[in-house]
Amino acid sequence: MRHLLLLFALLLPLAAADLPRLRDDDTWRHALEAALAEPVPAAPDAAVAHAWRLSMVAFDARRYDEGEAQMRRALAVAPAVPGLHSNLSVMLGKQGRFAEAATAARAALALDPTYLHAKLVLPSWELGLGQREAALAAFSAIPVPDDGQERGLYHAATACFFADAGDAKRVAQGIRDALAADPEQEVMTFFRRDVVFDRYRAEPWFVDLVGATLDAAY
Repeated sequence: MRHLLLLFALLLPLAAADLPRLRDDDTWRHALEAALAEPVPAAPDAAVAHAWRLSMVAFDARRYDEGEAQMRRALAVAPAVPGLHSNLSVMLGKQGRFAEAATAARAALALDPTYLHAKLVLPSWELGLGQREAALAAFSAIPVPDDGQERGLYHAATACFFADAGDAKRVAQGIRDALAADPEQEVMTFFRRDVVFDRYRAEPWFVDLVGATLDAAY
């Protein structure tokens, strides 16, 4: 699921279970430093996979500028891959560059109008641009997918979108639904690390919901 989420990661060099504290940003910073020290593969496919992996490590390290750089490196080799554009949009959105993020998400949809991740993140960038009603309408128009993995992605994105929209109940329900749709529990790392939820961590409903379901890191 997390490779879709960036919203979501293909290959992390460290599994979540291997880390002593998921809120320990220094651990993730050191992981990024080690990953950046690796040689870049010469083969195009391997270079794209390498850039994708480094962008995911950068995301967990909250280094969205580095994640952007890695996504752009991958796009220079593979500009027709919608997932690269969509993940670039997340890196840009995390930096508050909502217009650029929206452009990147729309580039993904121009390549594949059905690409779910781009459809899910674009309304968040529209929110950031002050287009609240359009964003709410666009997100509400996305049907819940039948596929299990995509359904988990949808619910996790629901939690993120409504966090941006300020709807705590929908955030809570999105988290519950995402966890229920994720039997491998990979989405737990996303909810633990993603800074979009920082605003809620002191609120009792969030502490009860996430703290009891995930761990005491919240």
